[in-house]
Amino acid sequence: MRTLPLLIRAALLGAACQLAGACGRLDTSAPHDLCVIDSDCISGHVCMGGMCRMRTPDGGGEHPPADAGMDAEAGGEHPDASMDAEAGGEHPPADAGMDAEAGGKPPDVCVASSDDGPPKKAADVPGALVGAWRLCSDAIPDPEVLWLLGGTDGIQMDQTTWQRGAATASPLGLYFQIMEGTNVWFHFIDPDLSTNTGGDFSATIFTGSGVLELAGCDGPASCAAPASRFVRAGTPGE
Repeated sequence: MRTLPLLIRAALLGAACQLAGACGRLDTSAPHDLCVIDSDCISGHVCMGGMCRMRTPDGGGEHPPADAGMDAEAGGEHPDASMDAEAGGEHPPADAGMDAEAGGKPPDVCVASSDDGPPKKAADVPGALVGAWRLCSDAIPDPEVLWLLGGTDGIQMDQTTWQRGAATASPLGLYFQIMEGTNVWFHFIDPDLSTNTGGDFSATIFTGSGVLELAGCDGPASCAAPASRFVRAGTPGE
């Protein structure tokens, strides 16, 4: 009888098909997508170049990205899934490491710090007083500084005149330097010249922050402390 040899041949052929993976439809549970014809692929895929590819709208197969198989050592881009989990998958922005205490904002120039830089007498820095200045100290200024502000929050100065606040209609007064020995202070004359009043002030400019400090003086040797801190109008932190 030939039945037994036939059964043996069928069993051997079945085992060979399972090992070679080339008889009929491929085992889709295996981690491969080799094929010979379209019927070797699962539904929705076609056989292209011996590989099962997803069917595209035009009926062809979708090619894998050109860099899908790039070696990471050869400079290929690492897929997102393999990025270091500790790094969160993304590089932090350049300023993410800014000091939390600073809050990512410029330093407050109204607060005295090492950013102020060396102080200089305003008389030694030509034009240092020119511009609009705003009082930024939370402390109550001394009476001389209050007189200078005249109820406003700042003053404006050119080379020889000054005005209170930012109202251009305000009357202008005069100011000038007074020198006594090695000391220099500034005398401001009240806009209402009929009262013949004025005030004397020491003026210090900080070369780093650009902050102005004014202190009312009774002559060059006696000035109020602490001085009132001013920043240029529009400066952050005022």
